[in-house]
Parts: sequence; C-alpha cells; structure tokens
Amino acid sequence: MPITVWAALGWLSGAGLAWWSDPMYTARTTFVFKEDHQSSLLAGLSGIGNMLGMSAPGSGAGSLDRIVELAGSHLLVGKALLHSVRVGKQEDLLINHLINIQELRHRKAWREDSMLRTVQFDHRITYENLSLSQRKAMNWVIAMVRGNRQVPSELVRVHFDKKSSVIHLQIKHRHELFAYEFNRALYTELVNFYTLQATQNLSTRVNTLQAKVDSIQNILNVTQTASAKSSDQGLGLVLQSDKVRQKRLNVRENMLIMMYGEAVKNLEQLNFLLSTTTPSFSVIDQTYLPIKPYRRSWIGLMVLGLFAGAALGMLISGIRDLFRSTKAIP
Repeated sequence: MPITVWAALGWLSGAGLAWWSDPMYTARTTFVFKEDHQSSLLAGLSGIGNMLGMSAPGSGAGSLDRIVELAGSHLLVGKALLHSVRVGKQEDLLINHLINIQELRHRKAWREDSMLRTVQFDHRITYENLSLSQRKAMNWVIAMVRGNRQVPSELVRVHFDKKSSVIHLQIKHRHELFAYEFNRALYTELVNFYTLQATQNLSTRVNTLQAKVDSIQNILNVTQTASAKSSDQGLGLVLQSDKVRQKRLNVRENMLIMMYGEAVKNLEQLNFLLSTTTPSFSVIDQTYLPIKPYRRSWIGLMVLGLFAGAALGMLISGIRDLFRSTKAIP
C-alpha cells in the first residue's frame, strides 16, 4: 500500500482513539505541612526533655519526602479504600465502588479465582481484620491503584514543590465520584496517621507518668491515714517507740508529698507538650464537585496517528524494497 494509505489509516486510528477514550477527572488537594520543633521548649521545662529522651523531629525536605511516601503507601491506600461513601441512593465502600466501575469481577483472573469471585466487603470490617479472601482482593486492588516501578499508576500522584514546600495530592480516574471521594479519604488517612505517629511516643509517656502519679497518691493516702491513727493512739500514754514510729510516718509523708508535687508538675508539662506537638496540615486548595473532565485532544491524536501511519508505511516500504533487492541478486 502507498504511504498515503498508511498515513490515512493512522489518521483514522487517532480519530477513533479520541472518540472512544473516556474523559478523565482529576481531584486535587493542595496543602502545606508544618511540624512543631520542641527541642528548645523541652530544654526549658525543668530538664524534662532529658527525662523523655526526645529530640527535634526531622524537618525540611525530609518530612515532605516522608509524607509523599506515606500518601502512596500500601497501608494508607488500603485504609482509604475502606471509607464509606454514598453511591446513588445507598452507602458503599470505595473498594466495592472501584471493583464495580473497573468491572474486575468480569476479568479472567477474578472469574477463575474462587476467593476473588465471591469476595465481599461490608461496613463492619477494618483494614486490620480482613479475611483471607478480602486481603487477597485488597492487595489486588491496591496494586492496581499504586502501580509499580515498571508500570507506574496514573491514579495516585503525590509530589511537592521544593521552593514553596506545598504538597499536591492528585487522584485521576474516569469516574468523577470515585476520584473526588478517594482524594478526600486518602488525605484524611494521611493526616490521621502522621498525627498519631508524631504524638504516639509522647502519649505513651503521659500515660505512664499518669499511672505513676496515681500510685504515689494512693501510697500517700495510706501513709496519711496510718499517721493519723498513730497520733490518735498516742493521746494517752506516749511511749518512745510510738514517737519513733510517728516520726518515720511523718518523714515518709513529707517525702511522698514532695514526690507527688514533682510528678504532678511533670505531668502538667507533658500534657502541655502533647497539646503543642501536633503537626499542622493546612489545605490551600481542594477540588469540589462537579469536576471539569479532561479529554484527549482530537487534533493532537489525529496528527500523531497521521505521522505514525506514515512512518509505519515508510518502514514497511523500505523493508519490502530491501527484500526485493536481496532476491534480485543472483
């Protein structure tokens, strides 16, 4: 066939691709992240920083890189897929919605697998208590969402601007509602997980110190009760042995009062630190429904198809001429 015919076929292929391709919807959340550094504050609170063994958290690009990795992680994507959304007139999980719109149950890999074929996700499950079949389906869907290094997924994209430190979380899908809801669910899981990790160690220490304060208070109450009883018994004849016992109780009571006061002071300082070390996430811009669809350019695809068809025609023509010249040589 002439090269013009190949070019025409390529042009028609580009037009067909533009016609049959689905519009894509992109949901974005743009936010900034600020992590409080408590090293100077800890140093000023009666040496409590040394007692806690705390140091200032990572800053700058290190924290931003960590957020980018977390946003696309297996754990957070899986938890986001278990968020409940309204689809039509009923509530459903995002993972069920994605399975339906991607028609995964009609794929050969799912039809031939007894576990995947019958798997169901209900509102009572959590990411940690998935059954074997649910875990297999979840891993399959997460792999599709995340992609891999050889075939990266266009569904989830997270990046940050090095100059402004602004983070962009982007979800692109052909289904508008899924792109919108999954973007919000993933951002919510990211904020919750990072906040929990940032305050987990301090929360544990607060709970430990609270238990210590309660223990000292109980011992102090018992000592004060014993001291009062000893004083009542000494209203009559006072023996020297009774005086020694009373002095020991007084010393123990004074020591416990001092310990209790110091423990309460440290507990208040820890509670103050806990309330001020929560990282701050501030949304700058967020997509709302309806989302403007993105369609591939008709002109661009037709021009690309035209040149691709012409190039293919020239390649085939060149190979054919080379083959004929080879056969002509005696």
